[in-house]
Parts: sequence; structure tokens; C-alpha cells
Amino acid sequence: MAAERIRALRDVYAAWAEGDFRAGGDLLADDVQFVPLDRLTAPESVRGREAVARFMSDLFGALEDFRVEAREFVDEGDRLLVRVQQLAVGRASGAKVQRDYWMEWVFGDDGKVVRFGAAEAPRRPADVFREMVDAFNEGGLETAVPYYHEDAVLVENPESPEAGEYLGRDAVVGFLRRFLEDFDDFSMELAEFHDVGADRLIAVARYRGRGRTSGAEVDASEAWLVSFRGRQIARAELHRDLAAARAAVA
Repeated sequence: MAAERIRALRDVYAAWAEGDFRAGGDLLADDVQFVPLDRLTAPESVRGREAVARFMSDLFGALEDFRVEAREFVDEGDRLLVRVQQLAVGRASGAKVQRDYWMEWVFGDDGKVVRFGAAEAPRRPADVFREMVDAFNEGGLETAVPYYHEDAVLVENPESPEAGEYLGRDAVVGFLRRFLEDFDDFSMELAEFHDVGADRLIAVARYRGRGRTSGAEVDASEAWLVSFRGRQIARAELHRDLAAARAAVA
């Protein structure tokens, strides 16, 4: 489904790059919501296919040689993000305009687009993982739970007594909860990131805390090989160090 939607949007943007903005109309739901880039002139979103057509007509009236070219596609399930470059010439001033930004396309259950237009830049895997760690350090394990996909898999360090696979978010959280019960004042600090493919990274994390029974200070590190599904962790493999994580990338 995602591949079909991306192909359809590639065709739309190919037409838009040539100035043909009739393309894509058949993808829109009747009550589609459009979010303009320039909130100064259009502070509210525009709803409905006819209203969107009127807005675009007014925009074209102020600009010449208006084109929008796609640069990158990011699949987030029912939402596709597209990095675009907008090119135009002011009709009155003759000034060239170039704007680079992100657009989103949100699809409904029937496959029609229910929302499209300007959007914030997507969070990259490193950003998502960093947010998860910050949430954990500030609010504990429960605040980090939403960052794991419901079908998440965690593979514990093979050198650990708890080595094995934990399947599903509940099992992953259960494992992490049991681990944390042995410590007081436990925190994670991210030392470095390494991209190892689309939606995949290695994060080297430093652990600090104090043994709940022994009172001994803990200062250790571990490498996480993490795969993402959209904005959630789909799989996390824990390794003793960066070299071990890299060896598992194959």
C-alpha cells in the first residue's frame, strides 16, 4: 500500500514540477483539509476540494512559473512526508522565490487523502531515540513505553544472564522493569550515534546508577542496534560495545 501511494505521489509531483497542478485532484477526499505554508496570509487551514481549488487559484494569480518539486519521501504508515522545493516568480515584483519545506499527505481508510499541506520536518531515528531516552530520564520507564511499537522485539545482550528475545511491547517493558528493579537513580546518557541504513541506527549508551542491594555505583556502557517503524522502536538488540553491534548489522 505504501509503495502504491508513493508511486502515485511521485506522479503528482512530476506534474507539479512542470506547473500542472491539476494532478492529484483525484486523490483528495471531498472534505480534504489543506494546510498552507504561509500562515501569515492564511492562518487557518482550508477545508474541502472546492475551497482548496480557490485558494490555489488565488496563489497562482500572484505568482508566475510556479512549480513544486519533490526531493525526498518518508513513509510513516498512513502518513507520507515529502521534502519539497517550491520555485516561483512574483508576478508584480519579478523576484524569484525559492522555499524548501516538508509536506504531509494523510490517507483515510478509503485510501483518499484527508489532509495535506505544510508540515514539520520528520523526526529522524536518532531524534526519536534521543526523545525516548530523555523521557525515560525525566519520567521513568512508563513515559518511555509509547516509543516502543506494540510488536516491538528486544534482544538482550547474549552475554547477559537474561539473554534472549522478548516479543511484544508488554514483554519488552516487563524485561526492562525487572532490570531496573535492581538499581536506584538509574539513568542513560547517549554517547554517540551511527546510521546503519534506513530507519536503523546504533546508539552507544552509558548507564549510571547505584545497586539497590549492594549500594555499589554503576558506570557501564552498551550499544543498541535499533530498527524503527515510523516513529517507534520496532526492534532493539543490545550488545556489549560498538564493535559487537557493528558485527550484527549484516
